[in-house]
Amino acid sequence: MPEEKFNSLGRFLKQTFGEPVRRINVIIPGRELNPWNKEPGYALNLGGPLEPPPADAPVLPVEEQIREAKERIRQKYRFGKHIVHFRTGSGDLVNLETLREIIDNMMRDDEIIGLNITVRINCFDDNLINFLADISRHIYIWVETGIHTIHDVTLEKFGIDISHSRQLELLEKLMSKKLRVSGHFVLGLPGETNEMMRQTMRKASQMLMQGVNIQHFYLLKQSPLVEEYRRGEIKLPEMNEYVSLAADFIELMHPSIVLRRIVGAARPEHLLAPEWTLLTNDVVNAIIGELEKRNSFQGSRNPEGMPLAEKKPEEPVTQEAVQDE
Repeated sequence: MPEEKFNSLGRFLKQTFGEPVRRINVIIPGRELNPWNKEPGYALNLGGPLEPPPADAPVLPVEEQIREAKERIRQKYRFGKHIVHFRTGSGDLVNLETLREIIDNMMRDDEIIGLNITVRINCFDDNLINFLADISRHIYIWVETGIHTIHDVTLEKFGIDISHSRQLELLEKLMSKKLRVSGHFVLGLPGETNEMMRQTMRKASQMLMQGVNIQHFYLLKQSPLVEEYRRGEIKLPEMNEYVSLAADFIELMHPSIVLRRIVGAARPEHLLAPEWTLLTNDVVNAIIGELEKRNSFQGSRNPEGMPLAEKKPEEPVTQEAVQDE
């Protein structure tokens, strides 16, 4: 059972809130990028297979998106609360005043207990960090951001214009505000050896983030690396290779860290390779099987690790507790 092998997000949320918590994806109607508009704006990302609607498709008001999502969820589940995952549309930005108004309206819904915001790490500034810290005093919030790797040579190769040392500075700023932070890490990045990936794993276990997202490297059809892949210049990880690496990563993570995701996901019509990316459940089960074969669990190779069964569950969180933080 995954509950016995790693601290999954579903397990953590049910333990924290005392009932199932389900995700609602919401696209915020933003404003188009405008080089003449000096008003600060931010692009919010969303991990996973969700894609923004076509540019000419209307974006429903946030309240209507939430209402329709809740109706779909109720057709399958009778009970539970919701965490809203925000993103902006392709090419759109949202300013903090608009975002605050949307969140204030959303907080009036008793069935919504939390918020998830994903931002590229090089987009954090003091205004955004302080805004998120203020919001976190009123609603349960997770802040996700991409670390990917600790190796600057790889970051530069993929056009990520931020060094790992700068990443750490921004992470420290976020965590100093007592925000719940989850970092995204990618295994199988072209050019990285197994030892380079294990160096990233070991460093990730020391970053003191509350959450971690692990995924494999995959190619979408519109990726600028497609031609290199077709020429045989890029090697993508095999499923068995990724399963072994993911198990290594899980063993190094302290049991208190929430593993929000342990495999990547993509829409079939957008995916180029590897094809096993579409086998999400099979990959998760294979990782659990690998941990069982090793007789190991999350934190088994962490110096402070202990079996999850020995962890004391957190007290259930109430809205009043969130407001008092």
